[in-house]
Amino acid sequence: MPESGFTLEEIEPRLFSFNSPYGACGSCNGLGKKLAIDVKLIVPDETLSISEGALKPVGSMFRQVHTGYGFLKSAILSLAENCKFSLDVPWKNIDQEVKDMILFGFGKFQGLVSILENQMDYDETLVERYCSVTHCRECTGYRLRKEALTVKIDSKHIGEISGLSIDESLKWSENLPDKLTEQQKQISNKILSEIIKRLTFLKNVGLNYLTLDRESSTLSGGESQRIRLASQIGSGLTGVLYVLDEPSIGLHQCDNDRLIATLKNLRDMGNTVIVVEHDEDTIMAADYAIDIGPGAGVNGGKVVAEGTPDQVQRNSGSITGQYLSGEKKILIPRRRKQATQFIKVINACENNLKNVNVKFPIGNLICVTGISGGGKSSLVIETLYKYSAHKIHHSSARYGQCDRIEGLEYIDKVIEVDQSPIGRTPASNPATYVGMFTHIRNWFAGLSESKARGYNIGRFSFNTRGEGVRLVKVMGT
Repeated sequence: MPESGFTLEEIEPRLFSFNSPYGACGSCNGLGKKLAIDVKLIVPDETLSISEGALKPVGSMFRQVHTGYGFLKSAILSLAENCKFSLDVPWKNIDQEVKDMILFGFGKFQGLVSILENQMDYDETLVERYCSVTHCRECTGYRLRKEALTVKIDSKHIGEISGLSIDESLKWSENLPDKLTEQQKQISNKILSEIIKRLTFLKNVGLNYLTLDRESSTLSGGESQRIRLASQIGSGLTGVLYVLDEPSIGLHQCDNDRLIATLKNLRDMGNTVIVVEHDEDTIMAADYAIDIGPGAGVNGGKVVAEGTPDQVQRNSGSITGQYLSGEKKILIPRRRKQATQFIKVINACENNLKNVNVKFPIGNLICVTGISGGGKSSLVIETLYKYSAHKIHHSSARYGQCDRIEGLEYIDKVIEVDQSPIGRTPASNPATYVGMFTHIRNWFAGLSESKARGYNIGRFSFNTRGEGVRLVKVMGT
């Protein structure tokens, strides 16, 4: 239009795809996120004053850590004089307006954030410690170019619809025809029908809480598996053998019925469904159960019981059957270990957490549980772990939003054991990661070189080969 200078080319499907160069945001290349300066990493400890080094890139105002920032001292001293604030006051007690001027500029002074952003253009390694992955400013995280975001249906563009949960998106899609003209209804009828069907499949496998723009890398194994399951149901295939490995992982018990109903629906379409599971509800819903055991490792490998769930329950040799029948139970302890010291998370509001206050007793085994999407990972991983790693180990990772965490003085380190594979190659060995081989290597290191190459002990000979240890049986000794 002549008034704004903004024009919109012919609308095509590729315009609304961030996987297409035509529709992707030019600033972030369709990722929705960019590496950018993070104010939290510039001021990691708000209890310090500016003179004590609250501004981490600058350090103490009287011992600069980088000569290129020397002019900042004059600029901030001038601002302190004009705005009447002290450099010895904790950062958290300085007026927000003054903080913004220091960080984002005033007059001819660019501000610390802009200075660091300019520094990234020719010396990224110097400032990367003050960066974190944030939403792209150009597309505000929607990953599409602005032309795509100007096209709206029912006052919502495609990015806003993608930000809805499965439940919200399904409700919006079902109510949309009431707001369309007759011509628009004819155009959208088949499209909406297909969208509603696919959203319903996702809801029926217990994924109603997920948003459509959720990154696949953030999904748990169970969630990814149930998404694939929903797509298979939508395909309408018959005569297929489906093998599922613990589809209930990450799923709350209250959603189990919907998952089981989906598996039965897949069976009723003329397919065979084999499920590897520990979940009681899933086992009892099966047409046929096979119990493998009776123990683990060398004590397993046998078919202990098979038949209907009732037949497995009546098999006295099946540990699974004994628990299913109630013959064996896991009793609740009468007494639990009491704590006197706590780590307290104050006002956590990362992702879907709503100003949560939580205390974790120190010296206890603590379980954080709840429905999928309830905020467990946001609280424990994104907030508690990353905040603790930042304070204790000076990690530069961005932590979840909260006012503060108290009680960290009671611990000296924090370790995360996540769901990532423990090894980089298929040859990785659990014994390596529990440190067992360290003792064996130390033992070999104490032997003479000649003996270490073939040291007989009883009926076995230990031989070193590179990093590993091979156990070879010596016949006739």
